[in-house]
Amino acid sequence: MPLERLTDDLVVEIAREFPTLSNLNLSKNAIREIDCDFSLLRHVNRLNLSHNQLDDLPATLHAHLPQLTQLLLAHNKFTSLQSLQSLKTITHLDLSANAIDHLDQLDYLKDLPLLSDLSLHSVDQYIALTTDPQLMQHRIHALQEILTLQETELSHAVVSATARKQLSHVTPDPPSMYQKLLAKWRTKVFEMVVAAKCQDMASHELGQQAARSVHIMETRVADHVRHIQSLTQRLADADAAARLLHLQLDQLHADRTTLQSKCQRHVATVESERQRMREMAHHVIASVQDTIRDLERTLALQTNAHAHVETQLAEVRAQSATADSAWRTQVRELELKLDSVSREHDKAMARLEEAHAMALQDAALQVRQAQKDQAKQDVYIRQLERQLKRLQDSAVAQEKDELQALGRQLEKRYV
Repeated sequence: MPLERLTDDLVVEIAREFPTLSNLNLSKNAIREIDCDFSLLRHVNRLNLSHNQLDDLPATLHAHLPQLTQLLLAHNKFTSLQSLQSLKTITHLDLSANAIDHLDQLDYLKDLPLLSDLSLHSVDQYIALTTDPQLMQHRIHALQEILTLQETELSHAVVSATARKQLSHVTPDPPSMYQKLLAKWRTKVFEMVVAAKCQDMASHELGQQAARSVHIMETRVADHVRHIQSLTQRLADADAAARLLHLQLDQLHADRTTLQSKCQRHVATVESERQRMREMAHHVIASVQDTIRDLERTLALQTNAHAHVETQLAEVRAQSATADSAWRTQVRELELKLDSVSREHDKAMARLEEAHAMALQDAALQVRQAQKDQAKQDVYIRQLERQLKRLQDSAVAQEKDELQALGRQLEKRYV
């Protein structure tokens, strides 16, 4: 959004950001009024207020900006230059494309002793275009008034002369001379009016041509200003980039110095570590040599012990082979005995089963017999069951004892 008014807050902010600012560019805004204190920007020597809506400058500008030498006020609405007569330090002044319509306003610039460059593009043509038609119009009015006065005077003169001659009883001269003089005067005035009108029309056409030329020049100037602003912006960007590069270079130099100091400290640390490692290496080598000698002695002792162990192992192997053959013989004997015990066990089980079968047969006979006597049957059956249980328990216990005895014999033989 274009800026419409300069305030103290804006000036304070600019001074805080750029305390040594020398070129203040406020062009291409919509500034109508300057109501601020420029004393915080005392280093400014170039003030650009072009392309705004200004028609006057503050009276304190010369006191607040004592170093101001260049003032650009093109494309504003200045009609009076009285506010510029106090700017004694100005050397370059641009008043192009303003509304100055009187040459008298330029008299205020006579009080600027250092002014060497004054730009009045589109101002002098405007003054000429506005002055010449006005001057011609004034001349026409003056001629018309003179003509009216002359006609009145001539009429009065003719009447007076006629009256005097009538009173003096002298034959009056005809007023043809006065009439001719009046007609000649009217013709001359009419020619002057026609010439003035022609000059007015020529001035109007010249004004239109000048306006077109001014428009073309303003377009070119605007393009040139935009190009200059673009170049200025590029220059500012280049300056900013250069400052950034300088800052980066300074940072790189600082980092390089820091890295060099760190490298020197690391080199010193590495040298001390290297010396300490050398000492440790010598110590370790001596320790390793002592350890190697101890290991060689230990190896000799172990070699002798190994030879002794090998001899003992050979003896143990021979004894083991003998014991193994004896153990195998005992195992075969035990297996034969186990087979015989198994056969005996099978025979005992067969006998037990035969006895059991016989007992069952007897029990069956007794059951059939007991069926005849219902009162004795239950008692007899219980007796038979107890008897059968005893037989089974005795058979199982006998078998268990035989197996335990056989197991103990096998354990003894294996041991």
